[in-house]
Amino acid sequence: MTRFGLFTLLLALCLPAAAEVVLLDDSASQVVSSQRQMQWRSPLPGRGTDHDVVMTVVVDLRLNTAAWVGRPARIHMRLARDSGPDVRAVWRTQRGRMLDGEVVSGDRSLIFAGTITQPLMEERLTIDLRTDGRWMTDRRRLQFTYELDEQ
Repeated sequence: MTRFGLFTLLLALCLPAAAEVVLLDDSASQVVSSQRQMQWRSPLPGRGTDHDVVMTVVVDLRLNTAAWVGRPARIHMRLARDSGPDVRAVWRTQRGRMLDGEVVSGDRSLIFAGTITQPLMEERLTIDLRTDGRWMTDRRRLQFTYELDEQ
């Protein structure tokens, strides 16, 4: 075996196995309250550098984790990218069962790490949304999904 072949083999043995990513069912989740539309963050938008619009949404998040009870896992919140400007979502948990965090369009962020103990993971999230209002021309439908990385 050549040095390169041996190096490749050793590297493959040292790297962790890729975790399988599973899309979790969040269909039992419910929006508790939200503003009807985004609001300008600044009272005088367009003056200076602040062109952002903001909105707060409260969600009762319910994730079906029945198939993973008793197993360690990492759960990420993903915010899909759309044709508009990036959206930044910053959330706070109210029950402390999941992690506070933030995510930007096209990315995902850790919301839970540990052993799954319940078939239905529940948490109330207060989500602050923020984006550049200069490019908002139409309604936007944000798509959040939840991905479980099996460990």
